[in-house]
Amino acid sequence: MLNLEPITIYHLTDEDTGAYERLEYQATVYKSRKLVADNGGFLENNSFKIRIPGKDTLPITHGDYVFIGVGSEKRDTSLCYKIVFIADNRRGGLPHYRIEAV
Repeated sequence: MLNLEPITIYHLTDEDTGAYERLEYQATVYKSRKLVADNGGFLENNSFKIRIPGKDTLPITHGDYVFIGVGSEKRDTSLCYKIVFIADNRRGGLPHYRIEAV
């Protein structure tokens, strides 16, 4: 049994105007907490691995933003994480997209 939670993806549809599309999915979310050494001490460098189950093609690209939970209609990038990796794993017994966001 998978524990699915809501996520909201803000997909950029027009680079010239900055228009975006708001997409909601149910997904599994794994948070990886890391510390990185810096000159002044340690900094948090958290990342998320998100799996969206299903066989449908999703309009997600690198550089889109993801909000963990149900996001508002207006995108606030300070509360979102940027998508840096997308894997299309829609083959086999557990079809899904795997997304990494920082």
